[in-house]
Amino acid sequence: MAKAAAQNVAAAITGSTRVAPVVPRLLDVRILDGGDAGVLLMSADLTRPLRLALMLPGRVAHAAKTFLAHYLIWKLRSGYTNLP
Repeated sequence: MAKAAAQNVAAAITGSTRVAPVVPRLLDVRILDGGDAGVLLMSADLTRPLRLALMLPGRVAHAAKTFLAHYLIWKLRSGYTNLP
C-alpha cells in the first residue's frame, strides 16, 4: 500500500494521472472490554458497507479480546500475515 501511495504522490507531482489505485480496508474487527460489559465492533467495505456492533457480557468480551490478541501475536511471529 505504501508503494501505491508513493507512486500516486509522484504522479501528482509530475502532473500525470494516478498510476496505482489505493487498496481499501476490507475488514476491521475491534473488541472493547469495559469490565462488566464489552462490545464487538466489525466493519467491512466490500460491495456494500457492513457495520455490526454486538454487546457481550464481561467475561465473554475479556476472553474474546485475549484470544484475538494471542491470535494476532501468533500470526505476526510465525509469518502468516496473509491470514485474516
